[in-house]
Amino acid sequence: MGIGERLKYIRKSEGLTQAEFGAKLGVSESAISNYESEKRPLSDSLIKLVCKTFKYYYDWLSEGVDPPKIEAKIVNATIDALEEEFALSDFDKKIMEAYLSFSPEERDAIRKFIKIIRDA
Repeated sequence: MGIGERLKYIRKSEGLTQAEFGAKLGVSESAISNYESEKRPLSDSLIKLVCKTFKYYYDWLSEGVDPPKIEAKIVNATIDALEEEFALSDFDKKIMEAYLSFSPEERDAIRKFIKIIRDA
């Protein structure tokens, strides 16, 4: 399955037309059609946006590495357990959910940033 097919899989799994899918991502219906047919390559920023918006793993969409979808039940159960142990606020939980939706490169950048702040 190529990247275009994986993009189409996400769109269809969400029950969206190409126009609706494009509207959620800020691109045209024809652009979605071109991405799905692989007539036009997806930019890295669009791949990241799709993954964040629809909770799919970056590595799955970009390279086909399993698993495809971030399992919300597992993530939520884990965050709920941490909430009790560490008295997390709703904002803390949103930060954790966002972090888990980032690509490995984005996570690495965030870890480096946190290390700089912590060591300052």
